[in-house]
Amino acid sequence: MSFFRSVLGLLPATLVVLFVAGCPRPETTWRTRDARLLGVDSERAEDPVSGQMIWKSDAIKREYRGSIYYFESADNAAVFDRDPTMYAVVENVPPNEHPEAK
Repeated sequence: MSFFRSVLGLLPATLVVLFVAGCPRPETTWRTRDARLLGVDSERAEDPVSGQMIWKSDAIKREYRGSIYYFESADNAAVFDRDPTMYAVVENVPPNEHPEAK
């Protein structure tokens, strides 16, 4: 009988831990790398320079061609700033049409 009392005595503490910690949220699955870089429908995004998944709320942000990119460090953001075309999302441009020609 003492076993059941000890288990019941732990139950309130276990419920408090579950309430405070919360249930784990499922990781977002993106269909494309572009969506992952921009963090589409997620609180996380991929740093385009390092490839690390980071929280958008904690990230250093840069805007490029109307899209927001997220970085884990100022160094990674500086690398992106030097040549954003190496890391940015590829835009859909019709064949034989140069993006700057518009």
